[in-house]
Amino acid sequence: MPVARRQIRASASRSASQIAVPDSSFPRAVAGEHYDRYLRAVWAQAERWFSSAAPRINHIATDTHAAREILCALAARDVGRRLHALEERLIDELLLKSWSKSERVPGVIEPEIPNFLIA
Repeated sequence: MPVARRQIRASASRSASQIAVPDSSFPRAVAGEHYDRYLRAVWAQAERWFSSAAPRINHIATDTHAAREILCALAARDVGRRLHALEERLIDELLLKSWSKSERVPGVIEPEIPNFLIA
């Protein structure tokens, strides 16, 4: 009499070593690509990249021009080349969206000392 074997089905879940990690590098653009299409495709990745780069600009940059220069340098390092116009425009939009919300540290912080402690 044949013994019935129970079929083992492959598990739908992934093992711990195969869990996908979201990409947080700067999203590359293709020269000549339409900006709207590029923006829709990479916005989530661009926000992840910006959130990792934001602490660097919050403590260094005092205005949007300095912040843009820092972000462009970081992005160029990520992609390994000069940035396309689409990529620079993406940085401008990310910076515009978050600049007013970010907490920047003033240039010089001096504690306020009460007068009775000075004498």
